[in-house]
Amino acid sequence: MMPSCFDLMKLKDPNKSVKTQTRGWCGEQGRSLKEASSVDLGLRLGGSILGFLYLLSPPNVMNGLLDRLFLKAIDARSEDNWGPDDISPKVGRTLGKGTFGLAYEAFTTSEGRKKLKGRRDEEGRVVIKRCLDDDQADIEAYFNRRVRRLGKQAYFATFLGAQRRAGDVMGPGRLLVWNFEGSRTLESYMMEPSFPLNLESLVLYRRQANPKEEFKTPKFGGKARSEETEKREVEVIKRIAANTLTALKTLHDAGVVHRDVKPANILVAETAEGAPLRLIDLGACVDLRNGFNFDPEKGLLDPRYAPPEQYIMPQDVPKPPKGVLALLASPFLWQAMSPDRFDTYSVGIMLMQMAIPQLRNVANIKVVSTQLK
Repeated sequence: MMPSCFDLMKLKDPNKSVKTQTRGWCGEQGRSLKEASSVDLGLRLGGSILGFLYLLSPPNVMNGLLDRLFLKAIDARSEDNWGPDDISPKVGRTLGKGTFGLAYEAFTTSEGRKKLKGRRDEEGRVVIKRCLDDDQADIEAYFNRRVRRLGKQAYFATFLGAQRRAGDVMGPGRLLVWNFEGSRTLESYMMEPSFPLNLESLVLYRRQANPKEEFKTPKFGGKARSEETEKREVEVIKRIAANTLTALKTLHDAGVVHRDVKPANILVAETAEGAPLRLIDLGACVDLRNGFNFDPEKGLLDPRYAPPEQYIMPQDVPKPPKGVLALLASPFLWQAMSPDRFDTYSVGIMLMQMAIPQLRNVANIKVVSTQLK
């Protein structure tokens, strides 16, 4: 408080006292301002840190903004247009049959070979999928492009583009094109009695022994498997699970949930480059950054591998808003609902099926999955 006139009259040297008391008052005010400034700086710094963590929290709003503003346009310009002269009308083997279409082995022409990228096949082979309707073709093309923009193509089949054909051996329809990277899925290997050693050389990149001989047990009139063989089997199964979880983490970090993880949707690669296993069939995915392909009332495709809830979120959750608002709200939705656990449960069922030979039968795994629910 400033000194009053009455106080000044009592002082022998009022000027000295005024200076002293004024300095004290100014010092207190200065300290108060410094403290307020420190608090304000702390609040700003804390707010900046929280904002930065928010932008990087799953499903990564910052990357979503970059993808929306720049990466999507750049990727669209780099994708080749596949025309009727790029792929031969004659198709090869049927590689897979899904809910939304059929996948075939196909062959590129001399013009088409120029558009093959990355892990190209020596014979110019590609994989083409004829979707049953245009909407589903757009959905699968969307997620394959989305995965391609992540820059971690090693865990997924290399998507080359789309093509519309007036009619050929397969009939009219919309075709999706991938590099040819393998012809068999994990499911086909699991059906063999020598599993998992039949995948040892492909998954672990080391020399393979004779898996058919080592699989024999006293039940089938052979000798018991050695402890070393069992360790090798465990190692192969662990590597398959780790590879699958790494691929899923790549999707989850980008806000994408696969929703149809199963052995039939895991491609065993025949190429030396990249991961030995590739996650395929992205037509059932949902993009929780913007709500693309998300329908609260839409159930799952294969109940054998789906969790008891059968939905990635409760059915009473409304559809997210469109545009940037959905992206900004996605971290709160992700933290509240943990939709990535849906895929993790599927991997758990798959791991149990690989570890227990009796569950590799389709009927048996269906019974066990029903009992778990």
